[in-house]
Amino acid sequence: MHASTLRTFPRPSYVLECVAKRTFFAQYIYISPAEPTKTDFEWILPMYASVSQDGLLSDIVSTLGMLALAQSHKDPSIRLASRQRYTRVLNRTMAALEDNKNVRSDETLATVSLLALHEVMTVLSTSTARGIR
Repeated sequence: MHASTLRTFPRPSYVLECVAKRTFFAQYIYISPAEPTKTDFEWILPMYASVSQDGLLSDIVSTLGMLALAQSHKDPSIRLASRQRYTRVLNRTMAALEDNKNVRSDETLATVSLLALHEVMTVLSTSTARGIR
């Protein structure tokens, strides 16, 4: 086998990222073609399609999807990977907020909105689980 041999299977991290993105859109922004329904975050779809796949918005979409996967599957390895990614997204977001150009971008605003959504949902689900209202 020589170095130019093509791989036939994608890396596991790539597969996890694809599944995480699908999970995010299914949980947060599901719009059925048969029964169109407006969601509070449907504006993310066109923006997501127009930004870089290694940008901030793509990163938060993957991260939130991965957090949802870790929760639903109770998988410690996915939980660890998602927490590491979440820390990275927070650091990237802080850097974007400190940059004069990026602080006003739609992508930064969308990322902050999704971070806020996640934080509120996490607090609400934790409060509900503890019986706090």
